[in-house]
Amino acid sequence: MTLTKTLKNTAIASLLVLIVVAGVGEWGLRKVETEIKSNLQSQITESMNSTVALVNYWVSERKLDIESNANNPEVRQTIIRLLKITSAREMTHKDLLNLPEQKWLRKNLGRITKKYNFTGFVLLDTTGRQLAALLDEPVGRRDLAERSDFFERALKGETVISLPFTSEVPLPDIHGHILKDMPTMFAASPIRNDKGKVVAVLSFRLRPELGFSKLLNVRPGASGETYAFSRQGRLISQSRFESQLKSIGLIPDNTESTSILHLEIRDPGGNMTQGFVPSIPRANHPLTRMAQSAVSGNTAWDVDGYNDYRGVPVVGAWTWLTEVDFGIAHEIDVEQAFAPLNTLKFVFFIVLGLLISAAVLGLVQFFRKEQAQEAQALEQRQTQQMARRLQSIFNNTIDAIIIIDELGMIESFNPAAAEIFGYSPEEITDKNISILMPEPYHSEHDGYLENYRLTGTANIIGKVRELTALRKDGTTFTMELAVSELHLETGKKFIGVVRDITERKIIEIEINQA
Repeated sequence: MTLTKTLKNTAIASLLVLIVVAGVGEWGLRKVETEIKSNLQSQITESMNSTVALVNYWVSERKLDIESNANNPEVRQTIIRLLKITSAREMTHKDLLNLPEQKWLRKNLGRITKKYNFTGFVLLDTTGRQLAALLDEPVGRRDLAERSDFFERALKGETVISLPFTSEVPLPDIHGHILKDMPTMFAASPIRNDKGKVVAVLSFRLRPELGFSKLLNVRPGASGETYAFSRQGRLISQSRFESQLKSIGLIPDNTESTSILHLEIRDPGGNMTQGFVPSIPRANHPLTRMAQSAVSGNTAWDVDGYNDYRGVPVVGAWTWLTEVDFGIAHEIDVEQAFAPLNTLKFVFFIVLGLLISAAVLGLVQFFRKEQAQEAQALEQRQTQQMARRLQSIFNNTIDAIIIIDELGMIESFNPAAAEIFGYSPEEITDKNISILMPEPYHSEHDGYLENYRLTGTANIIGKVRELTALRKDGTTFTMELAVSELHLETGKKFIGVVRDITERKIIEIEINQA
């Protein structure tokens, strides 16, 4: 009962300590998590704002470039002469290519495209016809104006940067290979006549994967990404995960494919990089939480986590740039963003687990110790009870009992022995047993014990013998002696049971005489 109560109290105390440790640890982890989220929010928001500033600067610079070239007197006059020639008579594709003005524009504007690593330029009249271009194929066509709104906006007198869209003609990639359906974008500015009227639109064809995408090539850590997307939720900058997108089937797995314009910012509902396969077509997936918020014109952040277009949990910040009409997102994988916190949690739970293990082990050891002590106490009580019982038997038996050690020293002398020999237990204890023997037995006794120790041969143990004994007052009597041997941890003990048979011997003599 005592053991159970003690163990219960100890277990309760240990449990309380563990609860306090766990509570304090959880509180600390929450504080750290809050701090990490706050710092993370500041970090991704600042990174996004820096990227937005770069994009705005890049847009402004491109606008200044195109405006300076559009307002160049030689360029403007050459374009106006070209307009007069083409408006005077119908001209074929070949006719346009052979005009001196075409060659002059190609030579002079070609230097501009090479300087800024553009793909080329295109000059459109007010009807959308492409009168001049660095490449032959676009000259004379009208389909470019149908693919983007930059032409209509420039006709209204605005210098604009278009969003990326699929090119109307095959274009060279960065390696010089001519490919169809290449992403392209334009910086366009109106051309005015001497009266200030817009008479044409001069546009430079830009490479989204080189100029625009490089601005967004901010990589915070191993998993961070900054990218731009259209109002329809379509990626308009190059993803840093293109090889991964090919491996999971989000874009075609060939060297010509690109994520620009070919990937929608939709949530597949699971982490596709870890083998998740959506059960419905991607067109039916909703836009990611970020994209839904951004296309609604919101500037916001989320450090709790949401799925990106791969289904990977990320944290991020986003905004919508009204002037250029596209959104920018800055995202980091949750796994990377919270790596320090996850490490701290791992260490905390390891330590907590060790504490729990130590507490359980301590309780087990305590239980065993208490159990051992309880068993020892019980054994002691039982031993004491047995000793009292044996002592009671020893003291109350009618026969004399004497216990000696290997050297013949008396260790115990019961009351019956005291009555027979006349010695009290106190005065006889620690005396040699030979004190109770008359000569010649008195002198021979020590030799007898020595011989037994050396040879192990005893003539008296286990037998009943009649011997002469000596009382304290010097008188002798005949006794009957039975000796037994007892082996204890402290050594051998000899127990002698003595009976005074004087009266019996007298009766035997009388019987024999009769």
